[in-house]
Amino acid sequence: MDKRTAARVLRGNSWFAGLARDLADRIVAVGRIRPAKNTLLFAAGDEPNGLFAVLSGEVHISQTSAQGGHGLLLVATAGSWFGETSLFDGLPRYSEAFAVGRCEVLHLGVGDFRKLADESTSHFAAFARLLCEHHRLAMTHIASLSTMPVQVRVAQRLIFYAEAQREPGKQASVIRLSQEELASAVGISRQALNVHLKRLERDGVLSLSYASVRVHDFGALERLIRKAV
Repeated sequence: MDKRTAARVLRGNSWFAGLARDLADRIVAVGRIRPAKNTLLFAAGDEPNGLFAVLSGEVHISQTSAQGGHGLLLVATAGSWFGETSLFDGLPRYSEAFAVGRCEVLHLGVGDFRKLADESTSHFAAFARLLCEHHRLAMTHIASLSTMPVQVRVAQRLIFYAEAQREPGKQASVIRLSQEELASAVGISRQALNVHLKRLERDGVLSLSYASVRVHDFGALERLIRKAV
């Protein structure tokens, strides 16, 4: 992928699209386009190695608990940014980023990130907005785990991942996740998740396949959420 195409993909992200034109152009200019296939971009405990954006394919951001449980935090697809937290606090990575299948990412190295962020308060504020945006998403998800019924959390995650994995110009319908990954995101066991998914399948809301879910009726999922609000 060339830089012009990369810029077009990145403008599909609201944070990048809202940047001042000069900063957006410089991020693309100094960033390096990297291919990746079924490989770690960084692991928990690694030193910060830069800011990333997905150009094609998808990257799974996940954590492993002290008990060895693997929890999926985010599925990053074309236009999504990740990896900014460690660039702000300088601490080791708290999660891992794994390129699933064939991917391309834009990689803004630590030195380039710091140079751009330190040039002006407006540049620093722009990167801080990305951090705040991701913090809000995380807090919303955490709140739902403690306050929402399980069936609502399942519906929320299905809608979230369908939209996150949606290809530009196409309808959001197929979610490419294993039940183990989806269960960890909902905060329940795989067996408990399967009960809820099977119920939704019987009602015609979705259909289950290996490592994927196809949603047929987003309206039904949205009605489940509204009933609990």
